[in-house]
Amino acid sequence: MTDCESPGSSREPREARGQSGRGRPGLASAAVAGAACSSHEEADIVPVGDSEPGIDPAFRPYIGVLRKDRRDRDGMLLPAQTRVLYNQEAPGTFLENTAANREEFGKKGFAWTQSALASILLPSPPPESLKQALATARSIRSRFYAAVSRNLQDARRSPFPDLGAPLWLSLLPWVPKISRVSEIGDLSEAASQMVRRAYGLPEGIEVPQEWLDVAAGTNLVKVYELSTRGAMVHVVVAFLTQPTVRRGQDPAIGPVSQETVDALYAEYVRWRGEAGHPMPAYTYLAMASARPWPEGVRSARGGDHLTVLSGFAPREDEWELRMPEQTTLHSAMRVFLDRLRPETRDDRARKLKAIIDDELYSGNPVHLKWLYEKMNGTYCRESIQTTMFDLQETGDYQLYRTNRGLLAIANLAITPPEKVRGPGVTAGTLKARGLTRYLLIMLTPTVGVFLWTIRDWILGKTFNFWMVLILLVFAYLGEILDRFLQRYAESKE
Repeated sequence: MTDCESPGSSREPREARGQSGRGRPGLASAAVAGAACSSHEEADIVPVGDSEPGIDPAFRPYIGVLRKDRRDRDGMLLPAQTRVLYNQEAPGTFLENTAANREEFGKKGFAWTQSALASILLPSPPPESLKQALATARSIRSRFYAAVSRNLQDARRSPFPDLGAPLWLSLLPWVPKISRVSEIGDLSEAASQMVRRAYGLPEGIEVPQEWLDVAAGTNLVKVYELSTRGAMVHVVVAFLTQPTVRRGQDPAIGPVSQETVDALYAEYVRWRGEAGHPMPAYTYLAMASARPWPEGVRSARGGDHLTVLSGFAPREDEWELRMPEQTTLHSAMRVFLDRLRPETRDDRARKLKAIIDDELYSGNPVHLKWLYEKMNGTYCRESIQTTMFDLQETGDYQLYRTNRGLLAIANLAITPPEKVRGPGVTAGTLKARGLTRYLLIMLTPTVGVFLWTIRDWILGKTFNFWMVLILLVFAYLGEILDRFLQRYAESKE
């Protein structure tokens, strides 16, 4: 009995041998085997297609009539004129057209063999439309990673993100700064394997090597460690590309699901344990995709990690950002979260500059409060203020205080310096205001201790060391109180 005459006894093992361990060679051997007997098999089965009444239209292209007696997939001999279910990619494998067999056929993806299903879902070569889409995804990935990695490297000497940090860190009389930023892990290959499992393929279908080659470089996951003395946090920078394949549809880049996001965090936790890295105070995930995120995928802030999602919108050539709730975060944390968006400080300056100039050329003043409301929460107030100072440093703009005390900006090409109404403002003057507030908090206890010391001197008493110690304690408590009040005010903005 030949392979074509007995698919149940001899064709299946051959296909299984062709697929084991290798993707593309297995498909090639199946194609060669099919070509060797296709003319005989196709002549033995005549498609009936749309002439089959009372059948779900989805099955009609797969229904044919035997022209002579043939053995089906299970070795049962079927007489001529029997209506059978088969796929033209593997016409030697079929079963009789019954309701039960149609249900099984549909569950298997309208193919009885893995090789036939693979050739349907993953044609060789991959379509040009998918190649172009993946090339675009690689370009977007490079753009995302270049921006976020630069933001993290520029974070040195900025305030340390203190979510989950030890209590003693918040009790220091100074603001802890990030002292070191380093890349400690690359999970890109693990992410590629994880996304590959989510292709939407039925169980048992292997992705051919040529498809893996086409998708290479579209996923990236890097782990950074940001540390200060006595504490450190991790930042997972991830770009995920999710190709999807569906019967009857061209392969395309699909949306990344919440399950994939959760699986990536679980993979990071597994890697951290196996690599022996100590538990960070907190983990921040900056995740991006070549497509906008589905509605069901949300940014989140949990007990040990926080997720920021960036999805690229091709039509607008912009990133759609999803940030967790920030109303309870102080300014330093808001600025740090802005570093996790795929936008550098220069990118932000160009965007805000265009908005500021449009408003100023219209004859309207621009101040920090208006600009913050105009951006509708896109950036935190502190990041916008920093950008205003960056624009002033170019020499083309000047910051000043309005009559109401608002921080405003003027374009010197529109308004000459002598016509700017209000005192100029620099970063140094803002620091001086902070120092003044601190001194006012310190003033009452300091004056009290000083007067007590003068009293002892008048009364001829010896120098009291404890008074100096009390003054130092008051200085420490004043700094802690100042930081607490400042953060409380920021959280209520």
